Amino acid sequence: MQFYDYDLLDLPVFKGLSKEQIQLVLNTSGATLKRYSSGQFIQMVYEHSENMAVLLEGRAVATCEDRFGNEAVNCPVSVGDVMGTACINKYDSCNYVTVESITDTVVLNIPYSKLLQLGNNYSSILNIMLLNLVSIVVSRQSVLMERVNVMCQRTLRERIIVYLQQQQRHQKAKQVIVPGRVQMAKKMCCHRSALTRELSAMRDEGIIDFGSGWMRLLNADYVK
Repeated sequence: MQFYDYDLLDLPVFKGLSKEQIQLVLNTSGATLKRYSSGQFIQMVYEHSENMAVLLEGRAVATCEDRFGNEAVNCPVSVGDVMGTACINKYDSCNYVTVESITDTVVLNIPYSKLLQLGNNYSSILNIMLLNLVSIVVSRQSVLMERVNVMCQRTLRERIIVYLQQQQRHQKAKQVIVPGRVQMAKKMCCHRSALTRELSAMRDEGIIDFGSGWMRLLNADYVK
């Protein structure tokens, strides 16, 4: 398993860099590759992060739990996503999410402190990477704000409608792909049984339609 086994040019964190510049960053910073089996933890909550971890292969999920062990946030991690961005924060490098492999995965670990020590000769490369990191963090913040918008709704019905409207924008379709009931209930912060009852009621009232793995919002204005 070597760096050249993967197309690093397509990774958002390396956007704007040449193949030679990427190789220079990896060699100089002491970057490493690590393989995880399905079910293994890539990152644990409250661990201090020293590396930027980039997912090169497979799928993972990032979760944030409250003090009762309930999942407050559950976000998928796909190829190209960056984990461990807490290392950028010099005041608090503690991770507040757990990342678990849901398939076999390969992760690229880049020591952030060594990245900053590349020196003036590599300042242009460093500037490009830092701009890419800012863009990644801002994009992640937008996702979190969407989650906040969903959770700020007064009722479960309103949460479902706002969530479906968001998915319509992202998927550019009226009929959208949705996760299973268990995962969707976590997104809505409710019990699966409550979600199932509300979805059935909304379908009976002509607000939504749904099938296996999909939903369609028919009447967003009809909210009780």
